[in-house]
Amino acid sequence: MIHNLVDALKICAPVIQNNMIEHFTKADPDYGRRVAEGLAQTKVDFAHLGSSDNRDGAEIAKQSGKQTDGY
Repeated sequence: MIHNLVDALKICAPVIQNNMIEHFTKADPDYGRRVAEGLAQTKVDFAHLGSSDNRDGAEIAKQSGKQTDGY
């Protein structure tokens, strides 16, 4: 089950991953730790997600001191 969750979460934005780890940890600290460790072992290239316009907009927001989740 951990592997399936890690596989599903590895393509999510880090903020979503962190929120899910927090929920899992509140329910069961060992479970949350294992999901966090699994995600730490995966490396995903987020460049393929979204269009270049979306990435450009997110970069402009970042440079302006704003935060965006990219959606």
